[in-house]
Amino acid sequence: MSVIFLIIILAIIILAHEFGHFIVAKKSGMRVDEFGFGFPPKLFGFKMGETLYTLNAIPFGGFVKIPGEDGGEQVAGENHGRTFAEKSMKKRMAVIVAGVIFNIILAWFLISFGLMIGSPMSKSAASDAAAVKNAKVTIIGVAKDSPAEEAGLKVGDKLIAFISVEELQNFAAVSAGKEVEIRYERGKEVGALALTPRVNPPEGEGAIGIAMDEIGTLKLAPHKAVIEGAKTVYNLTIAIIGGLYYFILDVWA
Repeated sequence: MSVIFLIIILAIIILAHEFGHFIVAKKSGMRVDEFGFGFPPKLFGFKMGETLYTLNAIPFGGFVKIPGEDGGEQVAGENHGRTFAEKSMKKRMAVIVAGVIFNIILAWFLISFGLMIGSPMSKSAASDAAAVKNAKVTIIGVAKDSPAEEAGLKVGDKLIAFISVEELQNFAAVSAGKEVEIRYERGKEVGALALTPRVNPPEGEGAIGIAMDEIGTLKLAPHKAVIEGAKTVYNLTIAIIGGLYYFILDVWA
């Protein structure tokens, strides 16, 4: 099921990306010979207007075929001036960047829609922590050879006896060296296990050896969801650009 879900997500991302190239090329007056999802061999296709729309056997990819992409093709007659190479630099650049822009728009739509219907969100990541409802202390990391790992706690477990990270940290500190019971929720399972918080834990691990956050559901009104979605996409875009920038600097250093 997870593989099928991944293929569907990739298909949506690819379609959005290629549709960006396609629609901007069309609006720029370029001739588009083929809009293909996936890579050949071709399974089937149909022609609408001057464009052939195809579905291909290998779903991990897609393409838009525009005459003149290699810079050498000239078209005579009524299609003269409609190749990629014959268009202005401004229009060619618009077609090139359109794929990425449409992926950004897709991300904005999906994040905003998710916030409208309710999405998992940590209080620490939310711009308005009070808007996160039904938050529970949730394990987001387990240190190796820690009391938590030895007891069987796992990433994703919700520690249902505590209302905040601070409360659990204080409990672990005053219980150091003593065996305590920790109640957890794992999916539909509710259980309890025993562990002993460490008196002198390794630096950065804490007495129990877990990283945790308060994770609940963030559900916003449509206008707020759209704004929050835009902020999230902006921050992600800046982070990606920054990461690529420093990666290039490291490569050329």
